[in-house]
Amino acid sequence: MRSFVRCALLLPSIAGVPAWASAPPVIVIVKRTVAPVVTDGGGVPGLAATSRAVTGAARFDRRAAAVAAYRAHVARVQADFEASVTTSMAGTVVVP
Repeated sequence: MRSFVRCALLLPSIAGVPAWASAPPVIVIVKRTVAPVVTDGGGVPGLAATSRAVTGAARFDRRAAAVAAYRAHVARVQADFEASVTTSMAGTVVVP
């Protein structure tokens, strides 16, 4: 049975199509190492902390400039990741 599976995987590559191209889709979950905006302690160079524990604010201000800047940073991290994945692995679909 194993050699049959190997042959089945090799046939598409013999025909000029990579073996993975005919394989069924695989779902992969990726956990980013970006802190949520409410807990960011200011570890990103050039961005102010947004966490109440660091800022000393009584309430989290979702309209603060620092929060907007951090959200833009997170969006760039996500966009860079998606671009990297879709460029390096053709046919990849990224679902946020």
